Amino acid sequence: MNIEIKELKKENVDICTEIICDSVLGKEYGYVKENTKSMLLNASKKEEKFFTAHIDKNVVGLIWFDPKGAFTIAPYLKLIVVDEKYKGMNIGSFLLDFYEKKCSKLNKHYFLLVSEFNLPAIKFYEKRGYKKSGIIPSFVKQDMNEIIMIKDFS
Repeated sequence: MNIEIKELKKENVDICTEIICDSVLGKEYGYVKENTKSMLLNASKKEEKFFTAHIDKNVVGLIWFDPKGAFTIAPYLKLIVVDEKYKGMNIGSFLLDFYEKKCSKLNKHYFLLVSEFNLPAIKFYEKRGYKKSGIIPSFVKQDMNEIIMIKDFS
């Protein structure tokens, strides 16, 4: 299986919107397609980076990060999502490797937030060397906490 990473192209925004909205995170947070599509289009206009993972010609996952989004000096992973049909194929690991490699010269830490209810994601990041650093209560949605996770790569 050959996974290719490409910068987000306008023609892939709709499929990325679907993947996000159909994800566990999208459903739990109640993402709406119109707002999600707008969010993706606006992200591509900023300093933030948005890439898609492809198998053959199919978009199978995506990653969104800001190279200096954590305290304006360190990489911040905003979102990583794999299409439900392609889970278990190491696409998430491939995307995370891509992010870490892209940002490896920027700072000695990687940052991300993960929803407290998302136990599979927490385990995934812990296996990859991320450590829990704190909790932000009700950050995105009332009564849903976000865990701050950090990986030191110095």
